[in-house]
Amino acid sequence: MKKLLFFSILVIVFALAVGSGVSFAGRNISTTEYELVPFTPPGLNIHIVYPKGWEVVKSNPEKGLLFKAQSPEEYLFEIYRDKAKPDETLDAYTEYQKNWLKEHYDNYTEVSFEKEKTIGKYTGNINRYTYTYKDAPYEVVEFYFEDQKRNFYIVLLDVPKGELDDVLPLFEKLVAGIEIPQAEHPRVTLTKFVSPDSDFLIKYPSTWKVVPPKEDMVFSVTDGKGVYVHVLVHKLPIDMDLEGYVKSSGKWLKENLQDYEEESLKEYKNNRNLMGYVRSYAYTENGKTQYVLEYYFIYKLEDMNKGFTLVFMMPEGLDEDYVKTLRKLQKEILNSFSLIYG
Repeated sequence: MKKLLFFSILVIVFALAVGSGVSFAGRNISTTEYELVPFTPPGLNIHIVYPKGWEVVKSNPEKGLLFKAQSPEEYLFEIYRDKAKPDETLDAYTEYQKNWLKEHYDNYTEVSFEKEKTIGKYTGNINRYTYTYKDAPYEVVEFYFEDQKRNFYIVLLDVPKGELDDVLPLFEKLVAGIEIPQAEHPRVTLTKFVSPDSDFLIKYPSTWKVVPPKEDMVFSVTDGKGVYVHVLVHKLPIDMDLEGYVKSSGKWLKENLQDYEEESLKEYKNNRNLMGYVRSYAYTENGKTQYVLEYYFIYKLEDMNKGFTLVFMMPEGLDEDYVKTLRKLQKEILNSFSLIYG
């Protein structure tokens, strides 16, 4: 039975998969080298490449199917998109899809599963599995990733069992060839936060979530993707100056962070004329590299001395376009930071 018919039968089941797009498997693939040609599905904000000579089959964006192409031998390449639910993570979405496959595919067997796999500019999860259809065994590779607008994507290639390793290079080229245009200057609304002690003010993106601070932090906010902004406040000896505070903080970092590596330390002044220092460093947490910028400031009166540290944390593996957006936000957040005297 051809994949087209198979898809038509299953599209009803697809519509019943509440809140998530559903991936479908197909027929036949070979190891032939292909010239890739560009394609933009009408009305969709995505650019794709696919092998020359393959037929572009009618898609179904309302049901999540953005693109489908098959070769003369009925090899299949498909792309699905699904809007993330509130607070839904890519890992949770991937697990949902895997459970759907287990329930609906005959003899579904997971071959391998990898998290945080990078292909081209995208980082996501890869699931390889086998199943049978009409007593014939097939093997599928699916790549799951998320864009900046909280859409989840599934890119899949389905082959006869035993042939997948031969076409993985083609699959990686197809994934790497996907382009999802983003706004060059996304409009971000900032929300103001004034500390409970009324000694500092900071602004942060309104779409980010304020989270309970830990230890000597007094403020923490996250984008939900591993990026954090923290504010720490320390009561200092009355005779400690800014340089002493910076030196003391550096000593603590070296003694407590795994694989700590300082990249730079220099003086800094924001657009509110707040003088301080900025330290750039990296360290390892849970097997993943974290890149950090820390800004140090002093608030000193005759009988009081406080040290303020403004921390920007960013994990490795983020999309390059998103990193550029974060750099712009970082400047806005830093320039909003001010100490309230009196």
